[in-house]
Amino acid sequence: MRQVGGAARMMFLGSGGGGERSRIGAIGFGLSAVLRNQVTLNKGVVEQRNFDDYEPTRMREMPRVEVHLVRSEDRFSGIGEPGVPPLAPAVGNAILAAQGKRLRGLPFGSLG
Repeated sequence: MRQVGGAARMMFLGSGGGGERSRIGAIGFGLSAVLRNQVTLNKGVVEQRNFDDYEPTRMREMPRVEVHLVRSEDRFSGIGEPGVPPLAPAVGNAILAAQGKRLRGLPFGSLG
């Protein structure tokens, strides 16, 4: 994956770049789940306890990320976390468009 784009509507755009960095972080976190990590249970107990067995996307693995923030009068509701859920379907649709293959499970990296 070479590039990921994201957009968000924000009430306060600010000048420090926090909204953009939050969205980039959300994309990195989402890519971890989409491409390689999964939460597994053993007798009802989650097996992953920390980052030694749940590996986040490293900076060297990040694709180029382009974020567009648009001013909105909507009530403030967060900027980072809302960027995580739509990532899996977006990546899945990109794989379908590029390869004609619909992947039906996560992480995509384990599906071939």
